[in-house]
Amino acid sequence: MSVRFIVPFRLAGVEVDIDAVLSQNTSDPGLGTTDLDSERRSPSGASAFDGIVHHCEVEHDGVNATLYIGRLGVGALCFDRSCKEAADIPAQERTCLRVCTELLQASASGWSAQFFPASEPAMASPLWVHRIAVNSAISESILALEYGVKGSLSRGAEFVVADGFSSLSGARPDHLRSFTNGLFVATQTWIANEQVSADLVRLLRAARKSSRIERDMRAQSRVATEIADIALKARELGGYLQRQRRGLVDGEGRVFDAALDSWGIASDVRDLIDRCDTYVNYISNRLDQYRVSAERRRNALLFGLSLTAAGQLVVSLYDFVTGTSTVMGPSPRPALFWTATALAVLGIAVGVVYAGIDVRRSRPHESKL
Repeated sequence: MSVRFIVPFRLAGVEVDIDAVLSQNTSDPGLGTTDLDSERRSPSGASAFDGIVHHCEVEHDGVNATLYIGRLGVGALCFDRSCKEAADIPAQERTCLRVCTELLQASASGWSAQFFPASEPAMASPLWVHRIAVNSAISESILALEYGVKGSLSRGAEFVVADGFSSLSGARPDHLRSFTNGLFVATQTWIANEQVSADLVRLLRAARKSSRIERDMRAQSRVATEIADIALKARELGGYLQRQRRGLVDGEGRVFDAALDSWGIASDVRDLIDRCDTYVNYISNRLDQYRVSAERRRNALLFGLSLTAAGQLVVSLYDFVTGTSTVMGPSPRPALFWTATALAVLGIAVGVVYAGIDVRRSRPHESKL
């Protein structure tokens, strides 16, 4: 009786263009193997499972593991450990986490340089542990499996995918391979979704704390552009998710769908897209509001300057008409000067006061993120 521990990690610093990962070829399951009595592997090159670029056996401190590296910068270490009863799981899990941590500290930068040469050397740490009870009565003692999504594979094999735990009964080696592959692809999508969501939250918090955003339209335009880029990444992730659903075949596809349902990944991706679109609209509305406010202030100042120019024109015309024939002599000229000055001050004051009132009126309408 064994338990397979899957410990996922993300190579921090590895930047991946999801759109570039998508294959442009149509997916053709094909035969994939001459043995029609076993689970088929999803075809390489044209399938969603081409997201795994490498998997191999590794060993550290006498513990063997299987390494998976995905094209989205996500990896996982899989450990097969013998557990006679459910109480043995925590001790075995601690051993796997220790080995995983030491392996990542020693090899993560090398893996990132090997599989993602365009990125900077990255570090990684374990994210969580998913436990699979394989052909084991231990599954009957795991309460979390009662809330999982149940399914069946070929030749009578059955499985349950829950949060943190899964079980696989009546399984053959090809069942276990397909089950692990399906879970890894679902985990890769989950981590990519969490990364995009974290980028969105980080950007919004930075915008919320920056006082410059409130008064600088160029800064707001930059924030709107960055959020639009994140919205594009979210849509690319949604397209990648659909591509995976079409590309995975047989047991891998069924396990992948069960994991999406159990972990709520598909709904999370849709919600992320909706949140990004909402924030893009919010920032765009804020920009429109500031543009309207700026235009109102400009119009107010133009009104004041126009009033000043008109006053100067009237006074100058009067001075031109009466300057040589007035019976009052030179006495109107000081009065004309002070009148022109008063009109200029009045015009500018009206423009400034009106603009200030418009700014104060616009502030109550600003909503918080």
